[in-house]
Amino acid sequence: MKQKHVYSIRKFKIGASSAVIASFFFIGLLQTPVSAESTYGGQEPSDASHQAHTQLEKQQQASDEESQKSLKDTETQSNNDVSQAQSERSTTEKYNAQTQTDENATAQNNQKEHASNHDTTAPAPLTHATQTENHVKTPQVSQQPLNSPVKAPTQKASNENTPSTTPSDEKQTESKQTVQPTSSATYAVKDEKTAAPQTLKSNEWTKPHVGQPVKTDLTSTKEQEKATTQTQSRQRQAEKLNEQPSQKAKQNYYKNQEPIVLVHGFNGFVDDKNPTVLSHYWGGEKLNIRQYLEENGYNTYEASVSAFGSNYDRAVELYYYIKGGRVDYGAAHAAKYGHARYGNTYEGIYKDWEPGKKIHLVGHSMGGQTIRVLEELLRNGSQEEIEYHKKHGGTISPLFEGGHDNMVASITTLGTPHNGTHAADSLGNEPIVRQFVFDFAAALAKNDARVDFGLNQWGLKRKPGETDKAYTERIKNNNKLWKTKDTGFYDLTREGASEINKHTSLNPNIVYKTYTGEATHATLSGKQKANRDLFLTFALTANVIGKAPEKDWRVNDGLVSVVSSQHPYNQAWTNATDQIQKGIWQVTPVLEGWDHVDFVGQDTNDTNHTQEQLQNFWLKLADDLVKTEEVVK
Repeated sequence: MKQKHVYSIRKFKIGASSAVIASFFFIGLLQTPVSAESTYGGQEPSDASHQAHTQLEKQQQASDEESQKSLKDTETQSNNDVSQAQSERSTTEKYNAQTQTDENATAQNNQKEHASNHDTTAPAPLTHATQTENHVKTPQVSQQPLNSPVKAPTQKASNENTPSTTPSDEKQTESKQTVQPTSSATYAVKDEKTAAPQTLKSNEWTKPHVGQPVKTDLTSTKEQEKATTQTQSRQRQAEKLNEQPSQKAKQNYYKNQEPIVLVHGFNGFVDDKNPTVLSHYWGGEKLNIRQYLEENGYNTYEASVSAFGSNYDRAVELYYYIKGGRVDYGAAHAAKYGHARYGNTYEGIYKDWEPGKKIHLVGHSMGGQTIRVLEELLRNGSQEEIEYHKKHGGTISPLFEGGHDNMVASITTLGTPHNGTHAADSLGNEPIVRQFVFDFAAALAKNDARVDFGLNQWGLKRKPGETDKAYTERIKNNNKLWKTKDTGFYDLTREGASEINKHTSLNPNIVYKTYTGEATHATLSGKQKANRDLFLTFALTANVIGKAPEKDWRVNDGLVSVVSSQHPYNQAWTNATDQIQKGIWQVTPVLEGWDHVDFVGQDTNDTNHTQEQLQNFWLKLADDLVKTEEVVK
């Protein structure tokens, strides 16, 4: 007799039942950490500055009014130059601004105040003098050194730190996609081999203390203008160095010839569809993974498909997201399951995608199943759609006709339930699914209109002018949605995953690789228990899976058993080595202490997995994809 499990329910912003799925499926609701703000401290003038001011004040009082008048215009121009230099300063190189003041208004003895220049310490403040009675006192502008590219994911960077736009960004702009980075900070590259060719010598820079310059004679003013020009020259040089990596990217400087496409899992949202209660899918608050790969020379895209749809529907959407066009789920498929045949229209991120022009597909969680289904459709098409078309006529999507081999270079999966998960088995039933979708979709659709759950083909989308009551009643009465197997809820069960495995096969020309995490430990009874540092919302499911009747299914990452993540049970596999192989699953060593979301950096509060570790993981993964391109040529 099957043991009945009782679950405690934790409330969230949108209701209790929504937290069930957040706790039991593949990307939960996250809390946005409080960001730490950089502060700027003022610097006091030196004693030498004060002495210089006193002497200058006496000498200036002795000067005739005509000299003061002639110098006033010149000084104003000099001040404008200094202000312009202040506004144009680059944030990528530590430099010293040097100003020179004249002690003697008659141009006899010049006293110079120099700022020290050190690589690792802030320069001494430049001297500034108080204005005479004939001038208005100008507020001081003083700043401490800004941090170098920071490791702390919560520290805010200035607007000057925003990376230059890369080709990927331009392409995504053309296709009406918006990737919202979770942090404006740029990230330091630890490995010179994977970094952009040109780097700066110093990771820190300092804005000097800038005050209103004192009145001087023409000679001193010219010297000051010369110093300002030199400062501006250094600024432009720093900006040029900082822009070189992005300029190379704009010139199609990419390490990978085939683009990398990241495919999210169940309950995943990217682009402008992401609800405000969820963090960025690819990297959370730790790292914008796509942006980071772009900055390091890897052409990368984030795909956006249904959050809750079946792998079949998601695979079709992924095809059109890449290729462009209106989504056609197929006439036979639509008739079989009772939903609309056509879906969203996508601009396309790779319109020329065709046999001979390959891509790398990387799927996290359920995304790994989705990319396998897409490749199968490309290569072999859909026999159901072909037969339906022969019988009923009409149109058929090229995707369902098959014969589109040689379009995928590699398939990489991260924590994918290739064989399903016990968590979905326990919760994949009509009442819970109905309540979850109703609460989650209705609440967010009401409060956050931008959200698209990817179930519009089922009539889940709110109609123009439809009242809240009418909308929720229509969702409740959609019996086809609640009873269908054409959703992600079913595909994640072991039964649903088994059906996918039966209808997919290995392509002898593709490189396959899997990555798996383990976040549980054995107890005296032989069961598995969640690690203390496991992502909190997954602790319950980790313990449920850890009690599975099949012992080999107990070790898990919080949501997916290790044996399910490593490879489909009915397909060939081998341990991954430095020798790249095609047509077989290459299983990488299990990453101990890694839970289901550590691959995408969503657990911001997990100090055991740093931003640097996440950077290294993705740089290594991207570098491996580049190596596969030689193998699959």
